[in-house]
Amino acid sequence: MTLAPAGLAAALDDRYRIVSVIGTGGMATVYEAQDHKHDRAVALKVLHDDLAATLGPERFKREIRIAARLQHPHILSVFDSGESDGRLWFTMPYVRGESLRDLLRREGTLPLEKALLITREAAQALAYAHKQGVIHRDIKPENILLTEDGSTLVADFGIARAVGDSAFDTGISGGLTQTGLAIGTPTYMAPEQATGESVLDERVDQYALAAVLYEMLTGAPPFTGSNAAALIAARFTTAVVPVRQTRADVPPDVDTAVQRGLELKSFDRFPTISGFAQAVAPSLTTPPQFNTMSRARAAVVPKSRLRALRLGGATLALVAVAATAFVFARKSSAAAPDSGPIRIAVLPFQNLGDSADAYFADGIADELRAKLLKVPGVQVIARASSLQYAGTTKAPDQIGKELDVRYLLTGTIRWERRTDGKSVVHLRPELMQLADKGPATTRWQQAFDQPLTDVLAMQGRVAEEVASQLQVTLGTGAKTRLAALPTTNAEAYDAYLRAVAGVTDNRPASLRRSIASLERAVSLDPKFADAWSRLALTRATLYTNAAPVPELAAAVRYAAERAQASAPGEAAGHIAWSAYHGSIRSDFARAERELRAAQVLEPNNAFLNLRLGRAMIEQGRFVEGIPWLEAATRLDPVNARQWILLADAYRLNRQYASARSAQTRVEALGVETPSSIMARVGVEASLGNLRSVQDIIRNAYTRIEPVDVDVYLSIYLEYAWVLDEAGRQRVLRAPLAAFDDDASTMHLVHAQVHRLRGDLVQSRAVAEQAMRSFDGDIRTSPEDAQLRFLQAFAAALAGRAEAARPMVSAGMALLGRSKPSVTNAAYFGELRARVHVLNGDYDRAFDELETILAGPGLLARGHLTLDPMWAPLRALPRYQRIMSQAPAVAVR
Repeated sequence: MTLAPAGLAAALDDRYRIVSVIGTGGMATVYEAQDHKHDRAVALKVLHDDLAATLGPERFKREIRIAARLQHPHILSVFDSGESDGRLWFTMPYVRGESLRDLLRREGTLPLEKALLITREAAQALAYAHKQGVIHRDIKPENILLTEDGSTLVADFGIARAVGDSAFDTGISGGLTQTGLAIGTPTYMAPEQATGESVLDERVDQYALAAVLYEMLTGAPPFTGSNAAALIAARFTTAVVPVRQTRADVPPDVDTAVQRGLELKSFDRFPTISGFAQAVAPSLTTPPQFNTMSRARAAVVPKSRLRALRLGGATLALVAVAATAFVFARKSSAAAPDSGPIRIAVLPFQNLGDSADAYFADGIADELRAKLLKVPGVQVIARASSLQYAGTTKAPDQIGKELDVRYLLTGTIRWERRTDGKSVVHLRPELMQLADKGPATTRWQQAFDQPLTDVLAMQGRVAEEVASQLQVTLGTGAKTRLAALPTTNAEAYDAYLRAVAGVTDNRPASLRRSIASLERAVSLDPKFADAWSRLALTRATLYTNAAPVPELAAAVRYAAERAQASAPGEAAGHIAWSAYHGSIRSDFARAERELRAAQVLEPNNAFLNLRLGRAMIEQGRFVEGIPWLEAATRLDPVNARQWILLADAYRLNRQYASARSAQTRVEALGVETPSSIMARVGVEASLGNLRSVQDIIRNAYTRIEPVDVDVYLSIYLEYAWVLDEAGRQRVLRAPLAAFDDDASTMHLVHAQVHRLRGDLVQSRAVAEQAMRSFDGDIRTSPEDAQLRFLQAFAAALAGRAEAARPMVSAGMALLGRSKPSVTNAAYFGELRARVHVLNGDYDRAFDELETILAGPGLLARGHLTLDPMWAPLRALPRYQRIMSQAPAVAVR
């Protein structure tokens, strides 16, 4: 193991302990080091002596200031910098993962979706830097890092030039191209950069990224040569070999976009790197302005509406996630007959084929659920509850009792891929009837062996046979609907099933995977209404949870239009429009109208019942809304998420006993996740039960990674105050990925944790970082009121009351142009109250608190007694009056 020079190690010893060499490049050597002050691993980059001598300390400091001001989830940020032992250095986060170069050396080429995702995320970082006036000028696989959780980071902005900054363009301290050093890497260098042109723009980064994408897809860069001069000459004298010449699975539009990105003349390329990113989308079906794989802030999760979502999941946005997580069923039957509905559960089919085909087996069961929902008088248990029994050893009669059903449909499936290319699906469904006493009996069983292209028609025949066995008379219309195919394109259907299986949570990486597959599905079949509908829902969730930008809003609307046009009068279009009006426009009344129209078509759809109830609740109509949520739990009885959402609604309405009862059902199901812990902690804190809160967290540590619990509570409930010192340290040491790659939220949480630990100096310093980070977020989403309140909170934590007050006013002005949901309105008020307390504006804080406590909301009197944030108020008369008032009466 090669260590750093002794003089450098000694000079840095009071701040960093150098552990080992990570790598050496043409400009610098990178070491792994331990940051003594923050007890964290960092990457320490030490410039080579020749480059350091050429730059000089002042120039180096300016370069580092450029890099340090770039705060973006896909940029490897700068922590610290300096000069020690005559050497220039700076530190960055120590990323566990590998470089794209490492991956390419191992794999040669990458799958299309992975290559495009890396390109999209790198383009996000570069687009952000370009907006700050910075171009990278050395994009290459070595400078693109891939984290263990699958995210992309662009590293090494050390040779970037601040565009338009005369200090970097003229004179002795001019741009680095004037130092006589060869800047950039010839393999990926744009022609104008290679020839030493003095004026460069962001299109040099576009060229380099296009070259990187070319290499990811083909296994080789677009041009090669025995030396740098030969390589540059090849670029000017030969044409780029099309990607599809060596990689036939690459869509023509991707190949065309790569070719344009590699154009010899910069003006022939895309005007911006965002335009390049949009053009390499896997489909041409999204609006020309936007494709969600290149969302403007794709990995920046905890913004605006998501903060309210975190505080209880009561926004319609979370219901959009439910669509992704709980596969919505389509085109249901008419209302059940007076004798009561026949209840049936379609259990996961046993996959007898390749384990990689598990998603296909689950998708077949999903489609049968959707088909059976079209049968009059039949209630079908929703997907999430049915999936609980995958691989179960429970007896059929026990499953029937737990789900309260009379029939179970189960079976086996095998996808046989033949050498002649004619794939066959072998399906063996079995309908079981459960008795009050005695074992279950097989009511019907049959073997189906169909080509893959006929599998959708086969599902209709299975559903019709099951209806016959259930002695349900089908009219001509019902038979037609059972026979209807969602798509005739087997490849599009496969992509759709992959999208369904790919969503494991509501985080951006999972949503983006699903979106990519859905975009492929609709590109293969532009009339695939269900895929369009799901695409609208998933994009809306990404908008709410990560990227509230106009381009994505337009993409949601576009998908809704296509869903409606592809299947007029069906539920798919109404569901898609509800996502647009609820999640994008916060027009919950319009969303409710769309949902009611869909619910008429699908009265037994658990997802629609849930979503409709939520739309009512967001308008403050708890009396009407909560029963819809309760009905959803009856259709999806062992789906823990349904019960958590119901508990959140009870808590929002201050029905704490009912919330506890719903959470008891979650515990009985044996579910222990950060969100279930959050729900239980929220209720007990609302009631002022600190010991119960601590017991819940302590018990959770035995079943969940403690850091996951700690970070989740600190972000979603801002409950770092309930953590002990060990928990707070875990929050401070957690990587950016633990905060959903959102630097703004990470800094805001850290500022609160340092304040709780009594370190006001560090708290204010980190809060300043949060303020600056929110500046970038606000530039991206200028109409987002909550960003203003969050930034005001950061300013108040930084001790900058005079800066915080106009931020609050700006947020209020934005609210004046829209009507927030009940959840958001209450949370916005809480944020303002926090700002007022930190600023010493106690009367304003009391005004906000009295309004919140008089109606529905997640902040309760119990919080005022426990959270140290409210300590300055407790000795004041108005506090005593608030605490002596009767709790708000639940609106039922």
